[in-house]
Amino acid sequence: MFPLGGLAGFPFTGKTGWGAFSSHCPNDGNIVILIAPHVGIDHTGCIGKVTREGQDHATSACGAAIGALGALEADPEAGNFKNGYLDHQMDCIKHLLAPHVESINSKDEKMAALAYKMYELQLEYLENILHMNWCGPNSKLAILGGIMINCDGDGTDAFVPLKFEIRTKDSTTDIYKKSFGHDVVAPHLESKDPSA
Repeated sequence: MFPLGGLAGFPFTGKTGWGAFSSHCPNDGNIVILIAPHVGIDHTGCIGKVTREGQDHATSACGAAIGALGALEADPEAGNFKNGYLDHQMDCIKHLLAPHVESINSKDEKMAALAYKMYELQLEYLENILHMNWCGPNSKLAILGGIMINCDGDGTDAFVPLKFEIRTKDSTTDIYKKSFGHDVVAPHLESKDPSA
């Protein structure tokens, strides 16, 4: 396992991290990537909050996404990397989220819309760092994307799949419907394939 991710699940190791990781793949080896921002739903049905183990009250989830949205609502200039390198990951989230604040706030369920937007942004980020130079003739890259739903209580978390594909150096095969038995159901996505 090689964690590419950082705050809010963005693959913040970037091109260098992907290059280092993929260069260690065995000849004709395969790589599986799971990309999934998370959102909480507490026992009252409140989206954007979850009661974590050992705590007696619900807190925000994803805290980084909700915090970034709140900062941008309070100050539209918050996405301009005001902290330099001292809070780079959070500043990057604010920067990427800034153009979408109005759209997110126009939705009936803002926290659900935020989770889907985070997925789209993370997938776009991932696509911008990926390359297939590591592939041997028989290598495959599997990308599974979706949203993790953290709920109160043991064994209650869920995963909403939004993308599942297999890539080789020469082709991409969408195996979502074959794997899950239906097309993607995602009312908050701006497109069915945000990587397109």
